[in-house]
Amino acid sequence: MPGITAIREADYDFAASYGHDEWVTLEFRTHDEAARSQFADVWLKLYTAIRNQYKLANSGPPPDWSKWSPHDWCQQKTGYENRQKYAAWAGNRLAGFLNLWAGFPSQFDAGAQVLYVEHMAAAPGNLDSHIWARRLGHVGKALMAFVAFQSIAQGFDGRFGLHVDGGGALDWYRKVDSEMNGTLFHPDGNEVLGPTPHGAADKNRVYLEATAVGAREWLEAYRRE
Repeated sequence: MPGITAIREADYDFAASYGHDEWVTLEFRTHDEAARSQFADVWLKLYTAIRNQYKLANSGPPPDWSKWSPHDWCQQKTGYENRQKYAAWAGNRLAGFLNLWAGFPSQFDAGAQVLYVEHMAAAPGNLDSHIWARRLGHVGKALMAFVAFQSIAQGFDGRFGLHVDGGGALDWYRKVDSEMNGTLFHPDGNEVLGPTPHGAADKNRVYLEATAVGAREWLEAYRRE
């Protein structure tokens, strides 16, 4: 297991946007009762609302993110004791969340390990839908910068890996990679088993792994001036 690396969260501004020119700094906290209440009492209702809207309007399948279950994923369960749970707050509003696992073997750098991202998502209110327009933008990018920060802090040199959810998620990662001129991610991985107890189910999903150089460059864009 790599050691802890000296790096200060205070040196970075993990910001999301209100409109085009107003920004808010996200505060990252470990999962707590306030986050649990948001997942169970607010997010679940929003997910249900968007699924019902698609059904009533007969407008095809709802977005994949509406099927997520953070109210369940963030419960303490046997086998998931090593899951690191973070919530990103914009004031008193929960902006997004992360579930991470330390020490997953790199699929591209022999002998190296990465920080594995089990879940990374903006709040449903920060995603465009048929019912509402998103409140905050660039939340996903800020979450990913925090992942890179945690990877460095936990001794993985910025490397992180994840399996891509269905729908438009892969397009989003492709767009992000293009903003980095293709230097953020290694080529797609396939038939990669994740480190979680349900990792076998990841075999049919695309696996992405960030390069150390690309992840560090992504994080540096959030350094405070």
